[in-house]
Amino acid sequence: MLVAGSRKRSPIRYTETPPIFFSLVDYRNSYFMSNEPEKILEFYDGFDNRDELIRWMKERPKGVANLYEVEGRKNIIVVIPTADFNGRYARNCREEIFKGLHMIFVESGEFPDPYFNFAHNCNVGIIRAMEYDPEWIVVSNDDMYKISPPIEELEEELHRIENTEVYLVMTKYPGELHSLTEYVGTSTFIRKAIMSLSPKYRQKYKIEKKFGLRVLTWRDWYGGLTSRLLYKEMFHLKATYSFGIISGYYASIFQGCVFDETYQNGMEDIDLSFRVQKSPGRVSFVNYQIGSYSASTMGDWRIQVAEGFIQ
Repeated sequence: MLVAGSRKRSPIRYTETPPIFFSLVDYRNSYFMSNEPEKILEFYDGFDNRDELIRWMKERPKGVANLYEVEGRKNIIVVIPTADFNGRYARNCREEIFKGLHMIFVESGEFPDPYFNFAHNCNVGIIRAMEYDPEWIVVSNDDMYKISPPIEELEEELHRIENTEVYLVMTKYPGELHSLTEYVGTSTFIRKAIMSLSPKYRQKYKIEKKFGLRVLTWRDWYGGLTSRLLYKEMFHLKATYSFGIISGYYASIFQGCVFDETYQNGMEDIDLSFRVQKSPGRVSFVNYQIGSYSASTMGDWRIQVAEGFIQ
């Protein structure tokens, strides 16, 4: 049912895979989006194995993605997922940070949009951006603030980079929530023992075992020594998070669907960063600086263990 004037809805989509009964999808989604730990645990208990969980992630409906465009120079186009095109964060993007560039805002349903999918909304914006054949596509959160004036400095730096050779550009100096180093590895015996014995982490460890989660990502929150005790590092990489720049040429390879929409509002940026960095020389860095507010639109990050299951 649609409420007049409301953005709380999910568009009808037709897929090759027959959809599971919608009431069950909605029931599970309400538990997945819950802030109550008990309901989140019940959500995971509803699946017998990893394949069932991933199938649900693939079949989960996509939320609203309304497009609003702001005219500007189209050699570089900015795609901005936002909860409110008329809100102060989106307004700051178009009036201060990216003024002069063509911007495509992808507005989700009324916050909180129960079926919001960040990767999907990014892809919707990138697909529209591809219609203008841009050299580069900036994908940015809306809750950013200006550091490096003016935007022409970023344009000049990007013009010196060959977009058929470099697929992903990040800032040389990491911000609070972008261009950060992410570590990938496995649990050590010490971490497994702590997780299995501690009442605080036992349920999370139980879920990790149930779904066969072997590869983990983390930032070096605890300092080098403690992290080495808890994790065995396989490799590390730079991740875009709230701000990254994608080559128009690279986006055209995927017809604009750059992000994997199986991920449910987490890890899609690390996945993209990993795919690009598997090939040497495909990532470059610019001196441009931009600031990120801490999850001001979406609220504090909630760790959903399902995000790490796709390897």
